[in-house]
Amino acid sequence: MFIRDTVVAIVVGMGLLLLLSRLIGRIQFSLRTAFWCSFIGHIFIVIVGAITGFLFAYHLAIGLLIALAIGWAFQTVLFQIAVPAKCGTLQQWRAAILSAVIILGDFFVASPLAGLLCSFNQAQQTNAGRTEFEQYKTKADQGAVDAQYMLGVCYYKGEGVAKGQTEGVKWFRKAAEQGNADAQYMLGRCYNEGTGVKRNYAEAVKWWRKAAEQEHESAQFNLAYCYRNGTGTEKNYTEAMKWFRKAADQGAVDAQYMLGVCYAYGESVEQNYTESVRWFRKAADQGYANAQAVLGSCYHSGKGVEQNYAEAVKWYRKAAEQGYASAQDDLGICYANGDGVEKDYVEAYAWYSLASKTSKEAAEARGQIEKQMSPQQVADAQKRTMELVKKIETLTGQRTPVAE
Repeated sequence: MFIRDTVVAIVVGMGLLLLLSRLIGRIQFSLRTAFWCSFIGHIFIVIVGAITGFLFAYHLAIGLLIALAIGWAFQTVLFQIAVPAKCGTLQQWRAAILSAVIILGDFFVASPLAGLLCSFNQAQQTNAGRTEFEQYKTKADQGAVDAQYMLGVCYYKGEGVAKGQTEGVKWFRKAAEQGNADAQYMLGRCYNEGTGVKRNYAEAVKWWRKAAEQEHESAQFNLAYCYRNGTGTEKNYTEAMKWFRKAADQGAVDAQYMLGVCYAYGESVEQNYTESVRWFRKAADQGYANAQAVLGSCYHSGKGVEQNYAEAVKWYRKAAEQGYASAQDDLGICYANGDGVEKDYVEAYAWYSLASKTSKEAAEARGQIEKQMSPQQVADAQKRTMELVKKIETLTGQRTPVAE
């Protein structure tokens, strides 16, 4: 979407330069000159906008105005430089007006045009979705099991048809009763959530078991969780372990993590921290933040693995940069104490700040080290906190709250 909007803005800017350069500037821009002026001008504004957006993260309106002012001044100079000597001189005030018109064109021409293109694209996707729905409906009515499942998905998500979760359950059931594992999983999910049908955990377990017995990874994990917690069935750690292992052996990252938990607490197996670490590592290597944080804790404490503070910091950081508050707190502790890293109160303060939104202990720890910091260090730490916020938001695509 960003690339599309930028391309539209460059094309509109080029068109405006071709149309208005003679009217406003008394000089006719060539197609090549108009393109490069529009391209360079817009790319410059995008870069400046990114910088001001970072510097004024909590005052976006001010950042936008500054970016536009800098972009306007840059384009004014750019237009004057771009005009070949043989074509005459573009007066500064005319270049300034032309630059302002191009920027206004972004708001009043390029943005609406990009919106129309987006709407057109969405309409095409909707039509394509409707066509797929009709194809599934035809095949489903003829008894095709896979089509019945996909028709259920269409109703469940509202793809190509108005959302109708009760109707979705109807088609999931038709396919599930004929042995479709995906439909059995989804029917179990509907019963578990109470979506399109009255909530019934026992029915959820029933359908997840059917899917799990067909090696459906997600159903195996959910069934294991039900046995572990006694949801919809009697609590049974042995059965939970059995299904966690089946899902974990298929590469299910959440099952690998839970298998590590089972070994750590000795649930239906002899407590074994070494085996626990082995499964935590499998999940951590796939980017699972919970496992990364726990693996860091294992290295920090020396449980199931040789104590290694540097490795602990490595795994805490991986989880912390995904927004995992517990790991952010632990990373703050490492920097505060110099465990695995050089002692750094500025860095510790920043990580504590991120964790303190959900952790009272982190907030208290930040308050303690703040007493030992100079005003400049506190200011540096607050700046560092915002840098980390930006980094995490970029990595996760989610807003990162920070405690005051």
